[in-house]
Amino acid sequence: MKNLDIIIPTHNELDSLDELISRIEKLALSVKKERGIKIGLIIVDDSSDNTITHLENYAKEKQWITVIRLTRKFGQVNAIVAGLDYSNADAMVVMDADLQDPPEVIPKMIDARLQGSDIVLIKRSSEYKSFFYKFASKIFYKIQGALLDINIPENVGEFRLLSRRARDFVVTRSEVTSFFRGISLWPGYQFSFIEIERPKRFAGETKYNFFRSLTVALDGIISFSSRPLRLSSALSFLMIMMAFIGSVYAVILRLYTSTWVPGWTLLFIAILFFTGVQLLILGIISEYLLRISENIKQRPKYIIDYIKNSKDIE
Repeated sequence: MKNLDIIIPTHNELDSLDELISRIEKLALSVKKERGIKIGLIIVDDSSDNTITHLENYAKEKQWITVIRLTRKFGQVNAIVAGLDYSNADAMVVMDADLQDPPEVIPKMIDARLQGSDIVLIKRSSEYKSFFYKFASKIFYKIQGALLDINIPENVGEFRLLSRRARDFVVTRSEVTSFFRGISLWPGYQFSFIEIERPKRFAGETKYNFFRSLTVALDGIISFSSRPLRLSSALSFLMIMMAFIGSVYAVILRLYTSTWVPGWTLLFIAILFFTGVQLLILGIISEYLLRISENIKQRPKYIIDYIKNSKDIE
């Protein structure tokens, strides 16, 4: 490995920018001195505050920094893909700008890559989240594990190292998805873990609230599994069988007894239940149709406004 690029998508991260770049610069100088590996920084920005102005100043002062400015917000994953597209390094590290992904762990990631891992994942042994968030996350990981066609490790985010061939697969993908964790692991390349205790956010407010995390997780299930559709078919078949049995029961009571079918309350509950299941099935089908529609349109994943070029640290 002769060079490595660190790719960071930013959206209104002005408060943590100085500390982030300072720590990465210190790391880059250390890695070059001890291992002979040049580190470049590629920041992909779609901020609506003064982050981009600050980044442009850094790009002028420090030639090892590249700033890619997008025309608008295309989503975190597409910003990452823009950085991966631009990079020509032997390996790439993808991380967040809030310093909950500590740059100081990157040398360990390099070691794991040199030992043969195409993908090096950072596993969070602990992090500062609410009890409800942790509880809901644990349940959803279980559901995700049962439904997905690939294995997505628990407590692993976007922070990871990709080899050149793992990066090549990600940037040549054609489908639309916001689930970077899945698309990078889908080829089945060898991966390894480094476990860390995730620190608190350095400054500012998180852009990843519970509902956005839920949306990304649902997108992962829809993008990488056909099991929800099969489950919908199974539920539909079960509803038909229950309706058939109920109809036979009602006919037998009417023909061979003097009793009408009792249970209006039960009937009302059954109608609500079956209607809810039907709407759930339609919702699942709609999500798949939405993904098909997005892929058929073949719109670009991102549009670059301009790029501030850079060179590696001398």
